[in-house]
Amino acid sequence: MKGLWGSWGTMSELKREDVEKPHQEHASPPLSSQASTYGQEVPGENGVAINAKLKNPLAGLTREELLADVEAFAKEKDIEDIIPLLKKGALVAQDPKGFESIQDLNETERDWLRKEKTSRWNQPRMLYFMTDASFTRSNALLVSLGTGIVNWLFAIPAVYTIDTFGRRNLLLTTFPLMGICLLFTGFSFFITSEQARLACVATGIYLFMAVYSPGEGPVPFTYSAEAFPLYVREYGMAFATATTWGFNFILSLTWPALVQAFTTQGAFSWYAAWNFFGWIFAYFFLQETKGLSLEELDTIFSVRVRDHAKYYKDMLPWYFNKYIKRGDVQPRKPLYDLE
Repeated sequence: MKGLWGSWGTMSELKREDVEKPHQEHASPPLSSQASTYGQEVPGENGVAINAKLKNPLAGLTREELLADVEAFAKEKDIEDIIPLLKKGALVAQDPKGFESIQDLNETERDWLRKEKTSRWNQPRMLYFMTDASFTRSNALLVSLGTGIVNWLFAIPAVYTIDTFGRRNLLLTTFPLMGICLLFTGFSFFITSEQARLACVATGIYLFMAVYSPGEGPVPFTYSAEAFPLYVREYGMAFATATTWGFNFILSLTWPALVQAFTTQGAFSWYAAWNFFGWIFAYFFLQETKGLSLEELDTIFSVRVRDHAKYYKDMLPWYFNKYIKRGDVQPRKPLYDLE
């Protein structure tokens, strides 16, 4: 497709005429000779230069004349190896709005030209898959604004729950829900009806933001601010913040390539799987730090991670018997002795 874009631009530049001239009965001169007048000022009355009036330089040419000029230009510039691309570019440049009816283009090339209407600017990650879901540019911007509002509103509950319900519990609750929302959003791209697809994609994104905001949004920054010893806390917090934003950058940078390699459904499923992995990691390896003093935090982090993981692995049958089988189980000895 890069070759098609380049040939389109080349043919447009080389075939451009600045002034509408009275119709003259003669064969079209080669492209290279017509290109020599481009960019020149046209003398008006009393010798004062006036701005040239531009028109599509390829309009009015028959298909045979256009393709003959392309071949002549390619031979003159010794680029005959790309004549097929030049011909396609010239046909598109002659009637850009009518590219759907050009038989010389294959379906992949038409699809890229369709995307040129909505995806020609560098969008944020949210707008990228919004426009990929067939949102118009204005609707994609409105939906992106809505995600910001949802993100802010649903972060408010974290203010009241992060020190009561707990950092670890917030992550254990929101990680699987975020994974489900990403799967729902990704699989929505299988829907053939455009209106239903747009509705489901927007719903999945809003639900994801509503779940993300009280959990994975604020918890990492809160946790990293208290997880490091005082003498290196500023360095640890700086490194944690840089890591968070660094992975945001990597995600945004690799998303288009991931979509191309995995399809949109596969790309969303890939990140949904990472959310399920995040739940497993948080369950086995993440200590709870809610409502603790600095001295108590030292006690919490003095427990080895392997001991923490073993304790919660042994807790799995206890949780099953208590919450699934609804049985009468004995209380488990707490992992931390904070007395």
